[in-house]
Amino acid sequence: MKKTLLPILAIGLMNLTPGQKAHAFYGKQAEKTILKFDGELVVPKGLTKSEIEKKILEQTGHLLGTFHSKSFIKEFGSEGVVGEDKTVSNIKVYASKDDKKKDFVTYTFESEALFNKKAFGRKKTIQVPIKLPYSPEEIYDFGIVGNKNVCTDNHYNGPEDFFYFWDPDKKGCPLKGNQYEVYRTKGTLKKLPKTKRTLPNYTKLFGDNGNGDTTRIDLLFGFVDDKSPKNLSHYLKQTIKYLDPDSTLKGVDDTISGAYEIFDHLELKGFELEERILYGSMKDKEIKSFERKDINIGDLISSDKGEIPGEKRTYSKMFPSGKVVQINILIADTDADAHKKNKSNLFKDALKDSLMNADIIEYEGHSGLGENLNLKAMYGNEEIFDPNKSQVIFINGCHSYSYYKNMFFEKKGNEENLDLILSGLTTISSDGPNNVKAFLKYFLNPDTKREVSFQAILNNIEDSNEKENGSYLTSVYGDILTR
Repeated sequence: MKKTLLPILAIGLMNLTPGQKAHAFYGKQAEKTILKFDGELVVPKGLTKSEIEKKILEQTGHLLGTFHSKSFIKEFGSEGVVGEDKTVSNIKVYASKDDKKKDFVTYTFESEALFNKKAFGRKKTIQVPIKLPYSPEEIYDFGIVGNKNVCTDNHYNGPEDFFYFWDPDKKGCPLKGNQYEVYRTKGTLKKLPKTKRTLPNYTKLFGDNGNGDTTRIDLLFGFVDDKSPKNLSHYLKQTIKYLDPDSTLKGVDDTISGAYEIFDHLELKGFELEERILYGSMKDKEIKSFERKDINIGDLISSDKGEIPGEKRTYSKMFPSGKVVQINILIADTDADAHKKNKSNLFKDALKDSLMNADIIEYEGHSGLGENLNLKAMYGNEEIFDPNKSQVIFINGCHSYSYYKNMFFEKKGNEENLDLILSGLTTISSDGPNNVKAFLKYFLNPDTKREVSFQAILNNIEDSNEKENGSYLTSVYGDILTR
């Protein structure tokens, strides 16, 4: 597309995440980079400055799809992901020569991004292909063949998910090679420094960090399957199926099997079950049907949190020094829409309690495009962190790096007391149990004199992935403590 020589509007800097400061960083396979490119966009004529800025945000949001699409990986060699810290500058608007109802916009885009280190080799700066829709509100229709869009995921095929899954050069996509509807350019990636040896604050985590002689670890497991349990009876049937050695795991949510694997792991490590609560409600005849199978669950059921089914267990172990490690594990639906629909505060209350009181937290589940752990949406201006408590938080959900880094640091209020481990790419639920074990390994013994670095912890988490799944670009932010 061509533009006229003189702009009809020039807009200054748009800083999308004002006031953010650089966080210390390490990832085994991940490189934190600065992505920069000059962008082009077609918009309806006569938009205001703020409306144009929103259109740029909508367009560049498609980078999430571009950077993990099959055609991009084939062309570039590995996946990548754009972070939250972005600036857009040098925005200029021109009258379109091709359509009197449209304006043509140019801008410069700069963002923090994660890419696999193998893309760089020994270079510090490399080029990266950029593919964006010229007109974001119109691009979906160009991919429709028959009654299906063939430029995106076969399952998540609607316009609302298009930005996340689109692949303009996918086999069979009408947009393949198209330069009129798809803006194609080259961006630059510049590597940023990594930390070399940093440590969790073991002194506080294993000392009096607000819980006396107890180190509290909270594990929050969210259902991941489309056919996850919708009621407590269905949930229990899945757990029974998992525990049956003669049964296959078909029909059992990956999160349930993963959490129950962690139960077994902790018991092998000498942790004892202190409490078990089942959430949801059941009719008397359902309870009796379980009792006939020698499963007595009546006194374990709590319906105080609504109808979202789930389970909470507390395990603990005392060590020779008298110190205790307590591990609270919640299994539930963590989908934001599910809790609104069912008017349940189960996950919301559990997460708030964890953020305020736990020393170490891990979340295993869907990110929900940033909504499932959206602290602002869930709690508003409410204080949900103790800024004086040292915490390590691992959010092992798809692209958690793109959604939660700034949000969690801002809410914490004291960045020096938060180490945040995030996943850059789409995570696979089958790796969840091994990721949990790899992370917990270094926090289960408060009597140990061995202080393991974040570099070793992150390497262990990455190494626990199945080989065919590769790296999720898992990285730690805020790791500033050195010895």
